[in-house]
Amino acid sequence: EILDYWTKYHAACKETLGKPENVLFGDHIVYLQVKIHLDFLEDGTFYGKAYKKGDALEFTCADFYELDEEGKIRSGCVYIKFFNPDLPS
Repeated sequence: EILDYWTKYHAACKETLGKPENVLFGDHIVYLQVKIHLDFLEDGTFYGKAYKKGDALEFTCADFYELDEEGKIRSGCVYIKFFNPDLPS
């Protein structure tokens, strides 16, 4: 059900999501990791950086969900890591 929720939620976004690469289930915890390709449909900003229409951005997204006793999402956090070839590895 978590994977179905994740896929349906992100289907409304204007981004291309890969299939989750890592899915880990623990004691009331779920971790999903996926690479995202974001195409800009108009000029704007994303996390404080300006982008022009036609620009693209790729990054990794990790979602962490805490589940209640019934297995429903109690809370969640999303972390992202941008790929920037100008920064040292």
